[in-house]
Amino acid sequence: MSDSKIDPLTDKAYALYNEGVMHAVNKKLEMAITLFSEALKILPEFEDAIYNRAVALQNLGRLKEAIDDFRKVIEINPDSIKTRIRIGSLHGYFDNFEGALREYNYIVKLAPDNSMIWSYREVVLQKLGKYPEAIRSHSKAIKIDPRYAHAHYNLACSLALMGDVQGSLEELRFAIRMDGTDKYFRKALEDADFTPIRHIPEFQDFFYQIS
Repeated sequence: MSDSKIDPLTDKAYALYNEGVMHAVNKKLEMAITLFSEALKILPEFEDAIYNRAVALQNLGRLKEAIDDFRKVIEINPDSIKTRIRIGSLHGYFDNFEGALREYNYIVKLAPDNSMIWSYREVVLQKLGKYPEAIRSHSKAIKIDPRYAHAHYNLACSLALMGDVQGSLEELRFAIRMDGTDKYFRKALEDADFTPIRHIPEFQDFFYQIS
C-alpha cells in the first residue's frame, strides 16, 4: 500500500473543477466560471479548468475574455489542437483571418490527416482572396475524406469565386449527393459566393434540374 498522500489543496481544486463541469453541462455557465476560477486560485496552471472556463465564457458571448483564457492554455500546452481550433474560430469571428490562418497552419502540421482543419483553412484562405491556395487546401481535405460533403461545398464556393462554372457545379453536385439532404442546395441558392456565376445559364439550369 502506498504511503503517498493526496495534497488536500489539489484535491479541493479538482473537486471545484468537477463541480464546475457539472454546472457547465447543465448550462449554468456563470456558476461554472466561478468554480473554475476558484480551482485556478489553487492551481493556476490547471489546463482543463482554464480551457473549460474559456469555453463557458465563449458560450456566454464574452469572447475577448475567452480568447485570453485560450491563449493561457496555449502557453501551457502549445500543441492543444482543440484550443487552437477555438482560437482560429474566434479570430474568424472578428475578421482576423490572418490570425485564424496562423492557427490552422500550425494545426495541419500537428494533424496533417485532419480533413476538417484543411477545410477550415480553405475557408480562411477564401476570405483572404487567396483562391488558388484555398482550392489546394480543400482538395487536400477531400483527398483525405472523399465523402466530406462540407469540403465539397466550400470547394464549389472557391471555384465559383474564380469563375469556374463547371468545376463549381461538379463539386456542388458532390456535396448534395454526399449529404443526402437539400441543405446545400438551399444554401447555394442564397450564398453570395456563387454571385459571380449565378447569372450563367448552366448555373440556373443546374438548380432547375435538381429541383
